[in-house]
Amino acid sequence: TFQVSQTFTIGVVAFIIGSFLLGFSLRQVAIKDLLIIGALFMILASISYILLMINSLHSITLIIITHAIAQCLFGFSNSAYMATLMHQTKGKRYTTSLFALFTSIMCLSFLFFGLTESWLQTYFSYGFLFILSAALSIGILLMTSYIAYNKRSLVES
Repeated sequence: TFQVSQTFTIGVVAFIIGSFLLGFSLRQVAIKDLLIIGALFMILASISYILLMINSLHSITLIIITHAIAQCLFGFSNSAYMATLMHQTKGKRYTTSLFALFTSIMCLSFLFFGLTESWLQTYFSYGFLFILSAALSIGILLMTSYIAYNKRSLVES
């Protein structure tokens, strides 16, 4: 129980560090570029879990380090999407309502994929889920690239 709580705590701290890293990056890099970087980080996080699964050493230290890296990358990615949502709703009528709506839609995807993952885990191994997650992240990268660079409505900075 102590190791689980230690891993969870380190993961939360790493997530917050990833969010701060995005904040510092916003001063020098355009939001649309940070979205692409965030999508790449999602793939790297999935690959880190795949490498952990393949590795024959199953030490708690390696698990904590892998989890911390993945959570830091997730924090960066999540903050990039939140910054985009803030930029999209800035200056619009009903800014708070739009931001709440967009955030809720984003959270629905977490619920949907979380439920789907739980169902799939009963039939497949964790390794399959990590590989599936990495494959879906590639789709997210392609979609994010298309939206960031081919749509005028997205951030022009």
